[in-house]
Amino acid sequence: MVFADPLPCIFLYTYARVGDSQHNDCQRIIGCVPSGDTQNPAVFWGMSHYKQLPVEQLKRLAACMVIAGGKRNSAIVGGFEMVLCTKDGCVRVDEASTKELQRLAHAKLHAIGELIMSKHRRRTVRT
Repeated sequence: MVFADPLPCIFLYTYARVGDSQHNDCQRIIGCVPSGDTQNPAVFWGMSHYKQLPVEQLKRLAACMVIAGGKRNSAIVGGFEMVLCTKDGCVRVDEASTKELQRLAHAKLHAIGELIMSKHRRRTVRT
């Protein structure tokens, strides 16, 4: 649940049935929390790199999480849309911007893979 007024905030509601009992929980989110496919390894990106930054900067991290998540589990994570919520309200990001975020996310994830898989080259420092 997302509320814009009187204070922008997100609440995560969870419901679980264990045997004959039900467990309900609702907590206010003040940091980063995955939703949807919460067991997807792509959750790593948000849990490792989230900082309290302006929403404009965080949307690139969110795009990388969704794109990486779709690569790991395309049955549950597919497509890419984004809604930005600020103190002024919630606005859907236009298609051209989401396509650019998608393109950048693919490029960044590819570059990270290249860095991880490349051989470490020692640089010789001459004095």
